[in-house]
Amino acid sequence: MKHAILLLCGLSVFAITPPPNAAFFSQIVDGGYWKSKIILRNTTTTSKRFRLEFRDAEGRQLPFTFTDGRSNWYIEDTVFSLGTFILDTPGIDSLTKQGWGRISTIDCGSFDGGTNCGAGVFGLTGTLLFQHTTPGRPPFEATVPLDNNAESFSMPFDNTQGYVTSIAVLNPFATTGQRIRLTFRDLNGGVVAQSFIDLGPRKQQALETTKIKEAIDKRGTLTISSDSGSSIVVLGLLFNPAGAFSTMLPFSDN
Repeated sequence: MKHAILLLCGLSVFAITPPPNAAFFSQIVDGGYWKSKIILRNTTTTSKRFRLEFRDAEGRQLPFTFTDGRSNWYIEDTVFSLGTFILDTPGIDSLTKQGWGRISTIDCGSFDGGTNCGAGVFGLTGTLLFQHTTPGRPPFEATVPLDNNAESFSMPFDNTQGYVTSIAVLNPFATTGQRIRLTFRDLNGGVVAQSFIDLGPRKQQALETTKIKEAIDKRGTLTISSDSGSSIVVLGLLFNPAGAFSTMLPFSDN
């Protein structure tokens, strides 16, 4: 299984930001020895009703089945005051299904705005844990944070001694395409490689950075940014030669 699939995907001339009550999981996966666990936490003393939508890398509605019996491309539910909500995929299908999630709070007044909404999904934090189990080996796990997005992210990368850094980039906008710039710098801050990803509305792409020739056998810092100054969602994973992987969390430059 290629590293870009293991990554599972999480990123206009005018700077546009998504609605204030939207946040994103840049990756969800199920099947082919993979499964996901979504964990939401309500940090307020008021119950929060939410809608969680799932889409594939092309932005199409993507149904998932969960261990509580629900099966749909979206879930609507409530996280009670100071409570936690957990949703698991079964991981029993032979074929791998992967995509990304968009979460919005219903109590803001609508899915696309509301005067009572703060940045991101007001009052909710969360993480998504995905697990890969190969027969005869212990399971490997990594996490995807609930991301409020930003215009530019930086993260370490390491493609030396058999390690591979993979990324997933999501364009969260429903109608606007973006060109994403990848800038690789060595340990001294010098640019060693640059590449571009064109993402249509609601599209996502996973990429092994070793596919970029100049980034092979290099390590340093990778900056991922929107050429138009719009928000993106980013996830990184580092794979070691033995097959284990760990999350490489990008830090917002904004």
